[in-house]
Amino acid sequence: MRIINDFVWKENEKSFTWTFEGENKEKLFKNVPRSVVELSDKSGFAIVGSYDEFGKKNAFILNADGTERLIFTIPNKIRDAICFHEIYYIMGELTAIIVAGGIDFACIINSDTGEFKEIYETR
Repeated sequence: MRIINDFVWKENEKSFTWTFEGENKEKLFKNVPRSVVELSDKSGFAIVGSYDEFGKKNAFILNADGTERLIFTIPNKIRDAICFHEIYYIMGELTAIIVAGGIDFACIINSDTGEFKEIYETR
């Protein structure tokens, strides 16, 4: 498996860095991302970019080489959805938070397929 090493992202910075197959890499954004998380299998990164830069399609996964693996789509059943707010692991499950009209939703995600395994209201 092709994995990442030396991942560094500092909150409030517009870029993050890592090493892949001995090569130093950097991903630069126009705006500060909301979240950048190394996937548990080190095959890439889960990212929530800024709404200003990406709109509602502001959550995605990049592979270890920096190429795009997938873009998450907010499920239609979440009414009044604004955008993804952040992404992180909860008890070993990749979880994205979606902001929607005064209510937030947590979505457990399959990082290989982008499918939402579970969606629940959260505060």
